[in-house]
Amino acid sequence: MHRRVRSRGAVRCRGTPYFPICGRVPLKPAGMTRVEAEARIKSGRLGVPATEVEVPGVSLQDGGPVKVKVEPLPYALVDTLPGMPRQEAVMVFDAALAGRYGYGKAVRDPDLDGAENVLPIRDTARWRELRAFADAGSESPGESRCRVIIDELGFQAPQLQKELSVPRIGRIRVDFWWEDVVCEFDEMIKYTHGFSGQAAEQVVQWEKLREDALRLLDYRVVRLTWSDLEDPEELGRKLLLAGVPHRALRQFTTAA
Repeated sequence: MHRRVRSRGAVRCRGTPYFPICGRVPLKPAGMTRVEAEARIKSGRLGVPATEVEVPGVSLQDGGPVKVKVEPLPYALVDTLPGMPRQEAVMVFDAALAGRYGYGKAVRDPDLDGAENVLPIRDTARWRELRAFADAGSESPGESRCRVIIDELGFQAPQLQKELSVPRIGRIRVDFWWEDVVCEFDEMIKYTHGFSGQAAEQVVQWEKLREDALRLLDYRVVRLTWSDLEDPEELGRKLLLAGVPHRALRQFTTAA
């Protein structure tokens, strides 16, 4: 079974954390204006690149794979993300950079550089902001969404997946790190046996030991969950109480 899928579907069928929205633009060869490219697309004289992929988790009645022809993922990202809400666009972008989607192949800078040939002028500023902000260090959609909210609330950007040496535990990684503050985003799935390989009680005990050890090193620890993402005001209050540096306060201190 073969079908042609563009833009939205090209992102979605690869298993990225995608929320459907937006349209598409034609592929423009170097040296050709966008107006010329659009005219040639309409007349059938210019094709759009495509690659064939199997749709993850979907099969025909006889067990055979469902295959679709889609735009290469870098082109689909350029085509789709500028029209998506920022939180959702960053969730998809982070996953693509990390290879954290159905096909597991990380999108690299050279791939994006080539795909930017199709970028409409109206989307340039938006795309550049998204590309500069996206980070493969975000290990889940929740962490990606949390990063956006932290930024939009005006806090300084944290370092992602910081490695720390903790007495009696060893080397650990924390989701978000500032100089004196550690912030962990709790995905509820990590408390399930299927994800961690341990009983929920063991995971909770380990997290408690880890948090206590961080506090002994004089870190202030903030734990966030998906419910906090639905209440940015409360999320911001937690970060302020923990002493997470804020851009406005830094500017005020500098001015003083």
